Amino acid sequence: MKRLDDIKSLLIGVEALLVITVIVLGFRAIYGEPVKWIGDEYEEISDENMEDCMNGSAKSVETIVDAAEEAGTDARKVAAEYQTTQRQAALSAEEKRIDALYDTGWWAAADFDEAGEALYNGGVASPDETSITILGTGDNLVHSAIYQNAMTGSGYDFTPYYGYLKDFISSADIATVNQESPIATSILPVSGYPEFNTPEEAGYALLDAGFDVINQGNNHIMDQGTEGALRTLDFWDSLGVPYVGFYRNEEDRDTIRVVERKGIKVAFLGIVEMLNYPLYDSETCKVIWTKDEDLIHDLLTKASSMADVVVVHVHWGEENESEVEDHVRELAQKMVNWGADIIYGNHPHLLRDIDILTRESDGKQCPVAYSLGNFLNGQTKPWQVVSGLMTVTCVRNQVTGEVDPQFMSFLPVIMHYTGNRTNGRLYPICLYSSDMAASHGVANYGSSLSMSYIMNILTEKVPEEYRNRVGRIPN
Repeated sequence: MKRLDDIKSLLIGVEALLVITVIVLGFRAIYGEPVKWIGDEYEEISDENMEDCMNGSAKSVETIVDAAEEAGTDARKVAAEYQTTQRQAALSAEEKRIDALYDTGWWAAADFDEAGEALYNGGVASPDETSITILGTGDNLVHSAIYQNAMTGSGYDFTPYYGYLKDFISSADIATVNQESPIATSILPVSGYPEFNTPEEAGYALLDAGFDVINQGNNHIMDQGTEGALRTLDFWDSLGVPYVGFYRNEEDRDTIRVVERKGIKVAFLGIVEMLNYPLYDSETCKVIWTKDEDLIHDLLTKASSMADVVVVHVHWGEENESEVEDHVRELAQKMVNWGADIIYGNHPHLLRDIDILTRESDGKQCPVAYSLGNFLNGQTKPWQVVSGLMTVTCVRNQVTGEVDPQFMSFLPVIMHYTGNRTNGRLYPICLYSSDMAASHGVANYGSSLSMSYIMNILTEKVPEEYRNRVGRIPN
């Protein structure tokens, strides 16, 4: 009877181990491989990191193997299941340790201005008069939940969404953003997905946050037809704000927008791969298509002759696909060869690789973000709420007069909301926490968010020398 009881106990134990293993494997499938935080760098946990834990459990393994052999059970299978469970338990404990470290690190400091100064000026040795910073970010995508929660008694107020980022954005000499929708509510009703029409107050909030140049070249610009698209340009013109990506006619398209700061001239272009609706009036509406390589070449050549730095917005790639397509990489290299110094890519709604490409003619190193993900938005997948502010410092050589990208930083940003997309705010990672991630509203839509998940994305897509710090661009 005692032998039978031992066998029953062993079987119950094995069943429990199997259940735990299934749960843990499910957790791994959702969150991916955990990472650990070391100083201010991310590092993936390897099998070697678990060696001590596994050695410590060797005696327990031997005991279970002996019991399994005595009961006639497959000892190797039982031992493997036990070790798997022990390893997963160790990983879970490590993840909790990471979160505890994260919440008490330097990024939790309350001195917001000092954090911004360190991020954007911490690696630049040149005098202010010979360098400027150019900041770009992801898609400003105003879903219905975003404008509904911005309603006031007399209209809308979008400024709180950007409140925690305003000091970072405004500290850049030039900040640019992709406004992923028409702004035409003065003539047409407000609307969200799939045919967006964004309140004018959202445009005012972008300017209040510190943005200087607006890209309107994206797949949603024709959501309200020709009338809505042209009204959007009227809106920016009325405020004296330069825009790119969508143009009134051929002459407007060929007019290069140039912004000057500290004696350094910066030209901007906006290029698109797709529109949700066609250009109904090709005479009054123009875009620069990614397929029009001859035109892109000519405009980049023209822009290079007019400015010290050329910045290109490109709307390209597949939505929700993290891998960069070959045709996207190929076009990026061509544009760098033709004169693009900085490329801010968008459209996939998630963060893609940040890379440095070399211009063939002069060896200049040019930063490229294939997709900066979503900025302000109401989407519901965890990868759709992670983005960042990518800032490039361009420095003028006092001898040659040439201006080159010499430093870069990437400040991770989380679009946080709770419940049914309420209480939304954009948070720099230095003000975010593991508790906030756990409470993120994506849980209402069948997903979840954790600091480990965010860290995995950043580790994979952003080179460590620019992640939360200013890093020198190699020459």
